[in-house]
Order: sequence, then structure tokens, then C-alpha cells
Amino acid sequence: MFRDTLSARTALAPRTASLEALSKETAMKWIEAAFSLSSRTFCLLDGEWYELGAGYLRNVNETVAPLFPDAPSVDLPRWPLVEKLNRKGMRVMRPVDEGDYNKLAAQARRGWVCLDKKNVHNPFRASNSVEICDLFTEDDTLVLVKPTHSSSPLSHLFSQARVSVELLFENAAVRAEFARSVHVNSDPARSIPEGFTPRHVVFAILLRDGAKLTPDSLFPFSAITLAQTAKALAARGVTVEVIGVECKSAPSAMLDEAA
Repeated sequence: MFRDTLSARTALAPRTASLEALSKETAMKWIEAAFSLSSRTFCLLDGEWYELGAGYLRNVNETVAPLFPDAPSVDLPRWPLVEKLNRKGMRVMRPVDEGDYNKLAAQARRGWVCLDKKNVHNPFRASNSVEICDLFTEDDTLVLVKPTHSSSPLSHLFSQARVSVELLFENAAVRAEFARSVHVNSDPARSIPEGFTPRHVVFAILLRDGAKLTPDSLFPFSAITLAQTAKALAARGVTVEVIGVECKSAPSAMLDEAA
């Protein structure tokens, strides 16, 4: 992973001289795979192999199912659609970008704060930062938002929540910086204690194919990561909730989900 430190490149300042190495990781941490060997099924997730036995799958499902409540605790706005050009050059309706949704959601709900890209310093590496959440609600819930059509972004989202919560619990500097960020980015300005630790985390997910988000529609790899995250956060007294975000309706003629 690199950061571009050069604002403008010239012949005297080539690209290679402008890249600062932030971190490195084995490719095995980024690969997800599954295969069957006779009657046994295995999957590779975050560099570790797991056997998807009947007992393991049952345990994952039993952990994940209660995270999808019939009556969500957070009233998430519908995801707006905008007209865009698809690969064929046709005008179709598509969900607005994630950053735009977060801004609109904060504006539409009293007391919510948009903290998308309002990162705090990473105490383990001074050269980069960590995003705690996308939205911070009136009752101090951390909301992490993601539109997706595959498992990888969701697995990353669930892992991000675990890192955010652990940093808030374990690092005083992160707690203080997060409290300042909430105060600075809220309108009107609101304050939370510098010793704030979360008690509730919500994952707000938009499936781009329009499917309803349920435990069964969740990607298998993501379900495993979600179960692991929920157990880790529960050990700290933090509850987890998963909510599917619905899109605003649009004329069917303008929709082109397959393009």
C-alpha cells in the first residue's frame, strides 16, 4: 500500500519518487476461495483455512441471524438514485455514490453527524489514519455504510468495525480525537465525552442488484467475518445490527441492473 506524496509530476520528479510505502501484506490475506474435497468443504478467508462443516455453518448462522432485526433501531433514509451512463453509453438510474449518501443521510436525520473520511490518526502507524464510522447518530450509534455486489467489501467493512471499536476502547488519544471530530463536524455542534466508547454498531448495506438483505442473501465469506466480528464486539459489551438500505423507486425503464 502506497501514498502519493507528489501534488504535480514533472520530468524531474518521476512517479516512483513520489510514492511513500505505508504497509505491506501477503496476498493470501486478500484472497477468498472455497473448494470441496470428497464430502468436505473448505474456504480460505483472511489467510486462514476453515472447514465448513455442518456444525461450523450452523454456529455461523445462529450467530448471524439475530443481527437482522425485523424492526431496525436506526431509521436509515432510502438510497437516492441518479442518472448515469452505463458501459453501453445508455442513460440509466444508479445509486448515488456512498459519500453522497452519507452526507444526505446526516442532513435528513436530526442529530446525525457525517464522519465519512473524517479519519483519526492510527496509533500504530503515524503516516496513515483510520475511519471510525460513516455516520454517528443522535443516540451515539456507530453506523458503517457500504454499497456492494460482492463479499470482499463487506468482509472489509466488518473488520473495519472491529478495528474502530477496539481502538476506541484501548487508546485514549483515539477517543479524544474522535470526540473532537464529532464536535467539529456536527451542525449544530454537539459534544460527547472524551472517554466515549460505543455500545451499538450498525452496518447499513445496499446490495446493488436490488436484492433484499437477509442472512440468506449475505455472501458466505461475509457471513463468517460478520459472525467473528459480532462475537468479538459482544465481548466488549457492544451490540451489532445489520440493516439493508432500500433504494428510492425509479421508472423501471431507466433501471439497468445487468449493465
